[in-house]
Amino acid sequence: MINRRSVDLRISGFQCAVFRKYKMIKTVTSKVDQVSDYVRKNHPYDVAEVISSKIDNGNPPYLKWIADVTMGGKQK
Repeated sequence: MINRRSVDLRISGFQCAVFRKYKMIKTVTSKVDQVSDYVRKNHPYDVAEVISSKIDNGNPPYLKWIADVTMGGKQK
């Protein structure tokens, strides 16, 4: 999912609006470090914004789909 969002930057008294793209990558917990390493190594910024959030609950067929496409159905 890519979302364009306007961000106001204030640097040394100047203000400008820039557009940033956000990408949401879904994976299983055991793959988070691997995905984060890949993003950091391939991102154009020196400091890439990489965060993770656990899913405590959700639609079971959707959670199974995530496991199927990322781990071949094997949840770890």
